[in-house]
This record gives sequence, C-alpha cells and structure tokens, in this order.
Amino acid sequence: MYKRQADERERGFREKKQSAAEIRKEIEEARAKAAADGFALQRPPKEDSKRGSAAEAAASINEWTEKVKNGSVRVTTAHRDLTGESALLIAGDRGKSVGGDVNCTNKVRFSQDAPAMERPTMLLCWRTSSDRSVVTMMATPDGEPSAGASVSIINREWAKLG
Repeated sequence: MYKRQADERERGFREKKQSAAEIRKEIEEARAKAAADGFALQRPPKEDSKRGSAAEAAASINEWTEKVKNGSVRVTTAHRDLTGESALLIAGDRGKSVGGDVNCTNKVRFSQDAPAMERPTMLLCWRTSSDRSVVTMMATPDGEPSAGASVSIINREWAKLG
C-alpha cells in the first residue's frame, strides 16, 4: 500500500511542474497555516559566524557514536575550540563542573528560539581549550546518564588529541 501511495505521489510531482515562485508561495502558505495552528517556525541554533567556512569547520571535526552500559553516547572531537559551534550550541546553560575541566548539563535546546529544557535521560558534557575540544551527548532510554562515563570518554579522547 505504501509503495503505491509513494508511486502516486511521485507521479503527481512529475506531472505538476512548478516554478520557483509557485513553490515559494506554497511554502509560505504552509508556514502561515502552521503558525495559525500554533506551530511557529523553528530554526536550529546559530553558529558563530566569525569562524571559517562551514566546510572548513566540518572537515576538522570528528564525530561517532559509542554504546554505553544503558544507552549510547555521541562523541565529537576537534583540534580547536568548539565553543559557539553546533556540538555545544544546544547547551542550555554553562553546565556544572563534574571533575577536572569537564562541565555537564542536562538542560538543552534543539531550536534557536526554544527555551532550554531539562532532559533527564540526556547529558551533554564538554571540555574545551583554544586548541582542542571534546564533547559528549549521552542518551539513556531508561535511567539517568552517567557523568562518570562521559568524563572517562572525554579524558580518553582529550589525551588522544594531545
């Protein structure tokens, strides 16, 4: 059934050639309807525009996901300061020191204009300096994320960045 619906939708898109102006108008109408229904347009948090190009920035960042005891953790590392960039833009506050130079918070925001909210199953931790950064985002479906596990990962990756 879904395949047939997708085929019909695709056929409709091909048959209905629209100009850029028509597409823009359709988008604006959809946004106006969503706003009237109480759903304001949301945008991701803005990055610091003083940095280099987005391509340069992305090329120097490494990201991967690791499994942990009761969930998973996304690890982001770079040989530069990631303060004010995507990995840390979602932090809803300055965090609390959890050992060494590592800060953690479970207050995050996923949209530019949204207020930061406490997320009990998520933990954002970071350590930054002018020449290296390590950020972790741990998510646990059940229970509380472990600050200790995040600190261990951050210390391990910090040493690798040397």
